[in-house]
Amino acid sequence: RFHLVDLYSVGLLLVGLSFFPYANATVLWVAIFWGAVQTIPWVMDMIVVETLAQRWTEPEMRGRVFSLFQMQRSAGKLLAAGLFAPLVDLLGPVLLMNAAGVIYTIVAIFALRGRTMMKQEPETEAPPELIPVPAE
Repeated sequence: RFHLVDLYSVGLLLVGLSFFPYANATVLWVAIFWGAVQTIPWVMDMIVVETLAQRWTEPEMRGRVFSLFQMQRSAGKLLAAGLFAPLVDLLGPVLLMNAAGVIYTIVAIFALRGRTMMKQEPETEAPPELIPVPAE
């Protein structure tokens, strides 16, 4: 059975590698196929990240953490459109999609190399000196 960190790392690598055939497809149906293939590990990674965040976050903080996830995903679309639309006009979509594939693949390689560090389960209870003592 895979550890969630291994699953995330492999999924990230699949996303990165799937950028290349997707970006360089010259036939529409091939591009649609690779876009669908790329979506599967992408969604899988989002689910794995949320599961890891649930494990690693104190119950009192989960609402804040997941609201930040939602804000990042919502704002990320606007930020990407604002940053990359001018670059697409200037450099073309194929070059930028290949660059995105390189970036995702490099990040995935680092994730694969560092996955043993990420597998360490965090402490779920506060050390005794951090537990508040009620006033008498």
